[in-house]
This record gives sequence, C-alpha cells and structure tokens, in this order.
Amino acid sequence: MSDPHPHHGGRFLFERVATTPLQYRVAVLLPQARRLECTLSWDADAHVRLEPDLDDAWARGEVVKLARVVHRERPTRVSRWRGPAGDAAEPDDAG
Repeated sequence: MSDPHPHHGGRFLFERVATTPLQYRVAVLLPQARRLECTLSWDADAHVRLEPDLDDAWARGEVVKLARVVHRERPTRVSRWRGPAGDAAEPDDAG
C-alpha cells in the first residue's frame, strides 16, 4: 500500500458522520507523516466550526474552502489534494 501522505501540499479527507446537524470527520494528511484531525460542522448562520481548531493556518484555510462545497453538495466522502498556490503537481481524486 502506498503512503497516503503527499510529498508537498495536503490530502484532505472528509467523511460524513451525521446529517442532522450536518457533521464531517476531517483528516488532513501533510508531508513528513503529519496528520491533523477535526470535526467539521456549521452554526445556525452556516459559519464553519472546526473542533478542535487546526493549528496549521494553510490547512485550516483549505478545509474552510472545501467546507463550502461539502455543505452545498453533502457527499458521504470526499478526498482532495491541495498544493501551495499555483501548484498542480498532483490531481484531485473524488471519493
């Protein structure tokens, strides 16, 4: 099995754990085998809530961006790779 951690950027995994209220378990796989985890939900005004908050500002920003799509489409699972701005070295893979 290949290492799921990217060499650069991050792999973002969302798995729906509840529908009412909508909630996802999020894992962010980063280089050097770093893994960040949180629960994603939305408040009554549809503002993103991460518990615990992510301590990596770039990863947090990418989770918030992806949360917009997840909130609108409500998929069961999502897997996306994101790299630094302008980097298209690894493709997205839908899950």
